[in-house]
Amino acid sequence: MPSDEIRDFVLAANVAAQDAAKDPAASTAPERVVSQLAGSAESATYLFALCENAPLGEVSELSYPLISSTEPPQQSGIRGHAWPGREPNFAGFIHLTLPLLEDTTIAEIECVLDLDLLPLPGERASKKATAVAKCLLAYAEDIAIQFGRTRAQITLHYPANHPPSADPFYFAITHAGYQQHLGHVQAFIPVEKQEQKPVTDTRNSRGPSSTGLSSRELNYEIVTWLDFAITEKYSSQIRELLTIASVDVPNGGLELEPIHWTPSRMAQAAKRLRARGGTTLLVGIVDKHTGKICALTEIARHYGSDPSVAEWTLTVTARENRNQGLAKLVKRHAIAAARAHWPSVQRIYGSVPEQPDQMRAIYRALGASEFSCSSTWEKSLDAN
Repeated sequence: MPSDEIRDFVLAANVAAQDAAKDPAASTAPERVVSQLAGSAESATYLFALCENAPLGEVSELSYPLISSTEPPQQSGIRGHAWPGREPNFAGFIHLTLPLLEDTTIAEIECVLDLDLLPLPGERASKKATAVAKCLLAYAEDIAIQFGRTRAQITLHYPANHPPSADPFYFAITHAGYQQHLGHVQAFIPVEKQEQKPVTDTRNSRGPSSTGLSSRELNYEIVTWLDFAITEKYSSQIRELLTIASVDVPNGGLELEPIHWTPSRMAQAAKRLRARGGTTLLVGIVDKHTGKICALTEIARHYGSDPSVAEWTLTVTARENRNQGLAKLVKRHAIAAARAHWPSVQRIYGSVPEQPDQMRAIYRALGASEFSCSSTWEKSLDAN
C-alpha cells in the first residue's frame, strides 16, 4: 500500500496537473507511482522531497535519508516512523526518471510544489514559491549529475491558449538556462460521439478481432490485440512499426535515440503491463491481399486510474502508406474497439504536436477538445 509520503506527492502533483488542464481527469494514482519507483529494464525512477524536518532512518546511495514508498495496510493513514510525533512540512517534490536503454545521457525531471505553495489558477507564484522552485531544480540537477547524466529535460504544463510562463516553474527553468524545444497540445476525444462499428471476436477476448468496413475500405480489415497478445503472424510487423514511430515522432530539435523493439523488449513490456495491472489495446489496419499492417494505434489504461478515461499512446502509419487517411481510419476503429472492450470509457486522451499538422487535424476531425498545452525544455549539465 502506498505510504503517506507517496500520497502527499500524488495529491500535490494531481492538483497542479488539474489546475493546468482544468480537468479532474488529469491525475495519476499512488499505486502507479509506487510501480514506477520499482523500476524496469527501460528506466529507473526516483522520488525526492524537500522538507523542513529531516526524517529518521537509513541513508540512500546519494546520502539522503531514505524512507519506504509503501506501508502495511494497518498503518495506512498514519504518518510512519520516519517522522515520530511530528509532520515533515514538505515544500516540494522531485520526480526523476533515468532512461536505461536509449538516451542514457538524459535525466527527465518533474518538479512539484507542495499545496501550500502552489499558486491558484491565474495567479503568479509567490516569491517563496519561486525560491522553492529554484531550489528544487538545483537539487534535481545535482542529483542527475551524481547519476552521470549530462542533459536535463523538464516539461511545463499550462492551460490552453496560455504561454509557458503560466507554469510556476517557468521562471526557475529560464533563469537556470533551459531552452524550449518541443510543444504539445493535450486533448480528449469523446467516445460517445463517435460512429460505432461492431467488433466481433474471432478467438477470445485476448486475441485478434475484426470489424466491418465501408465499401471504399474493402481492401482492408481491422485487427485488434489486447494486452500484447500478438500472434506470430503480425509480431514482427508490429515491432517494426513501433520502431518507426519512435524515429518519425516530432522531436522539436531534441537529440533522441530511436527505440528498437526486439522480441525480448516486447515480452518485457507485456510482463510489465501485467505486473502493473494496466491494459492496452493495439488496433491495426491490415491489407487483405498482402497481410501487411498499414497503420497502427494504441490505447492504454493504467491501474488505479479513472475508469471513464483511456489514453492514446501512439499512432503510426507505414511510410509508404501515408497521406491516404489511414491514421484517421485506424483511430476511428480503435475508439469503437475501446468501447467494446472497456464499456466504462467515455473519453480518450492524447497529446499532439502544438504546431498545426496532420495529427492535430485528425484529432479535431474526430471531435477532440483541446484543454492544455505542454512544452519540453532542455539544458546541458556541467559536473564541475
